This record gives sequence, structure tokens and C-alpha cells, in this order.
Amino acid sequence: MRTSYFARMVADEKKKIIYCRLAKVGTTTFLAILANNTLTQDKRTLHDMDALAEVGVRPLDQFPLPEIEHRLGDYWKFLAVRHPFDRLHSAWLDLFAHRFSCKKTSSDPTADRIRSLIESLARRWNMTLDRDSETRGINITWPLFVRLVATNAWHNLHWLPYTQQCHPCHIKYNYILKFETFEDDIPFVISKSAVRLANVPKNNQRQPEMRTSEKLSSLRTIYEDIPVGVMENLLSLYKNDFALFGYRWDVAGGYGSCAINLPGLSVTGAQESCC
Repeated sequence: MRTSYFARMVADEKKKIIYCRLAKVGTTTFLAILANNTLTQDKRTLHDMDALAEVGVRPLDQFPLPEIEHRLGDYWKFLAVRHPFDRLHSAWLDLFAHRFSCKKTSSDPTADRIRSLIESLARRWNMTLDRDSETRGINITWPLFVRLVATNAWHNLHWLPYTQQCHPCHIKYNYILKFETFEDDIPFVISKSAVRLANVPKNNQRQPEMRTSEKLSSLRTIYEDIPVGVMENLLSLYKNDFALFGYRWDVAGGYGSCAINLPGLSVTGAQESCC
């Protein structure tokens, strides 16, 4: 097993805690907790691995494999998840809503590859792309974005399945938080981190305030115009995340749900549905 397998995990050497980072699921909040808020609340600093290392929080893949295995066996491990389709929409809002991307003037090889992919798929789907008149940048609309992700040809940490980043089928996490029950779950992590609740960043603490079962029902409206075939491809892409963490989606009714009455999943129970 390569050390890169653990690239999304950070180890707090002082508290003996391992946290697996999953974009769009409160990562900034959890990194601030591990850093005891000794770092500036600027997101760029909290996601700066060199800055985190100075306060004893290091990427797990920086250790030799024997030391990684020791920490996995000895440290308390946790991660946080949210409904996969809610996360997907949040990623689009954060990265692409109201902005033109993949500009013709870009010299970024990754942007060039993504632009070529989008143009190729648009021709196949007989879809007209919305472009900026000056830069020729492509407007990644919500329907276009969903179709691109559903092809499983465009990989990004903001929407890559949880099981491909944190490997819960092979790593025994002690605690799995749910974004939908964030306020109920986070005090347990805080108690393990010896951080006062009052010191949790206010701006991040408020992010999930509406993430309840009622909020999940709004996903019906968000996805109602996405073709059934595309939704079926999305379900296939995220099938392990749905099965492992208790989330549901009715393709016909377009309704999202989760085991909302079970704040914090024990990984032992979750692994019964493991891939």
C-alpha cells in the first residue's frame, strides 16, 4: 500500500487524532479545531499544510508506512459526510455558479484538458455551450455540471466519492459525523480535541444551520430538471457513499433522505454495508 493512499488524512500529533478531509463538509471548521485556533481564521492558512505542521497537524502521507500503520492503530479517527447530492450542488455553487471557467486564454494544462472534454461531450449531447464573448470561457451551468460529473470523466476532490478519499471500508474510524446533524455531533469531536465550544469559528459553525431532513427535501427542486438517466449514473457513481452512510435517493420522486435520527455513525455499524 502506498503512502499516497492516505493523502486526505491529517494527524494531530499532540491530541493523537486523525481526521480525513472531505471538501464541502466543514473541513475548515475541523482544521481550526485541530489547530486550537492558533492559526488565523483565513481559509488559506487553515488549509496550508506547512502552517498546520507548525502546530503539530501533519498530512498522514508524510510519514513512512510503518509509522502510518502505528498511528492508524493508536489514534482516534474521524471524518464528516453529508448527502452526496447536497454536497455536489454545494460544490457547483462554490466553484462555478455565476462565473465563466475553462477560458481559451488559459495556459493551465488541466484547464485545457477539461475544456476539451466539455467541448467533446457537448458535441456528443448536441448541447450548445454558453460562452463569454471575450474570453470564450465556458459557463459551467448546473445541468452541464451534473452531466459532466455523471460521466465520471471529470475528477475533483470537491465531488470525488467519500469512499475513494477516506477508504472507510479499510480504515476503522471511531466516529463519523453527519453534516445534517452537525450541531449534535460536533461537541463529541470538540471534547476529544480539548477545545472550548466558544472557540469554534463562528463563520464555519453557522454553515450547516439549515442542514436538516427538511432541508434535504429541497433537493427535489434542485434536481427536478436533471434527466432520469443522468440521475441513475450519479447514483451509480456514489452508490457506495449512499449505502455506507445511510443516505437515500428516490429517482422517480427526486427525494433525498438520510438516517437523520442517528447523529454520528459508528463505523462498525456502517461497515456492514461496506463495498
